[in-house]
Amino acid sequence: RTRAVMAGSASSAAVMRVRQAEAPESARRRARAAAWARKVEGIVGALYNLGAHLMKLLLATGNEHKARELGALLGSLRLELATLKDFPAVPPVVEDGRTLVENAVKKALEPAMATGLWALADDTGLEVEALGGRPGVMSARYAGPDCDFAANCRKLLAELEGVPPQNRRAAFRTVVALASPQGMVQCREG
Repeated sequence: RTRAVMAGSASSAAVMRVRQAEAPESARRRARAAAWARKVEGIVGALYNLGAHLMKLLLATGNEHKARELGALLGSLRLELATLKDFPAVPPVVEDGRTLVENAVKKALEPAMATGLWALADDTGLEVEALGGRPGVMSARYAGPDCDFAANCRKLLAELEGVPPQNRRAAFRTVVALASPQGMVQCREG
């Protein structure tokens, strides 16, 4: 888990200060990539332990940046990688799960079954201890279905008003799911 502390008030633009010595954005990006690598390696290792021999893997994302990061992390596995952009007929997955696990599984399973390829997907949420784990699975749309990052931050900070900084502990939690076209799913989280 990446530990963070929520900083500021509802009117402040600064929302989060990473406790890890306020690492620069590039260091945070490298840390997230390394955490992803560990999760992905574990899940692909689990797949190989099941006896499956992947030739092509669908990265169940349309996010080009995420696909490039994952491609670099998976480069040593000699897999042919595809993304959802390679399959425009596959409908977008509706993220209506009540948990990160439900969403990650759905985001991997539906494209796997639609394309006939093994698929890798994730879901990530910010869990704030003082808010009982909210926003969690709703992190991206915490302030409403068409909200932006700033609106989510304003809502989060408004709910944290009056909570002392030392009690604003939070963690990002990610669930990675690997699904076969036949419906078999493996998950890892951290």
